[in-house]
Amino acid sequence: MYYAPSIFKSAGFGTGSALFQTAIMGLVNLTFAVIAMFFVDKAGRKPLMIVGSAGTGISLLLLAITFITNHFQGYFVLFCIMGYLAFFGFSVGPVVWVIISEIFPNSLRSHAVAISFFFLWLADFAVSFTFPYLLSHLAGYSFLIYSFLSFACLLFVLKYVTETKGKSLEQIERELVGRTN
Repeated sequence: MYYAPSIFKSAGFGTGSALFQTAIMGLVNLTFAVIAMFFVDKAGRKPLMIVGSAGTGISLLLLAITFITNHFQGYFVLFCIMGYLAFFGFSVGPVVWVIISEIFPNSLRSHAVAISFFFLWLADFAVSFTFPYLLSHLAGYSFLIYSFLSFACLLFVLKYVTETKGKSLEQIERELVGRTN
């Protein structure tokens, strides 16, 4: 999202059009984040993370293919990026914050959440810092890397994330502590 104008310009859009599409991206992200607020307690955290990880992975894979094959002229790039943002805004973006605040035992929660948030922001910084370099040196293959990471997230969620919907923090703690014994 930070480098959307650069992506759109490299896809052949003019500067004004790239900035307008970036504004649309912000609206899409906000809209789907608000929708996620209504679904996180109805559908559950794990299903949203599964759908979101798969959706972001597919969107980024399609975006990578368009850049790698030099077929990035036109609105398909916009479609891929908006798809990525919709899936991210609906799931991975907001839900990870909910999960982090629920999974730690009460006695460790304040410290564990702070450490988790630190590493989440550190990862965000790493992506933001490395993306321009990757895009300039690897072009479309940079999106392939991020697609792979989305699918790795999907596998992690499928294997390790426990559903916490409708459970008290004490119930979650008992279940997670029971899994580690």
